[in-house]
Amino acid sequence: MSKGTSGNGTCLGARYPDPTSLLKILTTAQIGNSSDSLWSNAQYDELFTKQLAETDPAARHAQIAQMQQIFYTEAPYHILYYPSQLDANRTDRFGGWQNQPTKNGNPLFGFGSLNYTALTDATAPAPTASPAPSTAASASTAPGSSVSSAPATAAPAPTASPSPGTPAGDSGSGPLLAIGIVGLVVVVAIGVFVLRRGRRARRSPA
Repeated sequence: MSKGTSGNGTCLGARYPDPTSLLKILTTAQIGNSSDSLWSNAQYDELFTKQLAETDPAARHAQIAQMQQIFYTEAPYHILYYPSQLDANRTDRFGGWQNQPTKNGNPLFGFGSLNYTALTDATAPAPTASPAPSTAASASTAPGSSVSSAPATAAPAPTASPSPGTPAGDSGSGPLLAIGIVGLVVVVAIGVFVLRRGRRARRSPA
């Protein structure tokens, strides 16, 4: 029996994730069916039935290893060679290849069609990342435009406008100007009073 086919031409290979289907071929019940070696071993048959009901993975692994040792020791089949397998995959058109097993395995060489569903279109453009939402401070910024990350500076405090008639930059001259005007009015009033009194004195008889 070669690695690829059993005696009746059934494809075996490494397609099955569970070893039961391959272990079953070597049981006594399969003589004349899938087993063409006419090999029979009572201990092997007992271990095959036992591993079917085993729920502990470690214990089942030990049972299957014992079955393989029995098969290897008694050698009902002689493996003469392992045929090479050549795979060619169109990576230019399909992506998402997954090997089975992951380490040193082959894509699409597994039991079932799960790996086929993982394939993608290699010619499709890669999805672009959506822009990050803008902050409240830049809510009015158009999409795609760059926003400066520098913190905004506080607006300068408004300066008091100078009062009418007051020169710009001379806020302390207002009171002095008012005092000067009042003094000028007082001087003018005294001058008018003195002038009128002098006129009256000239008009009166000696």
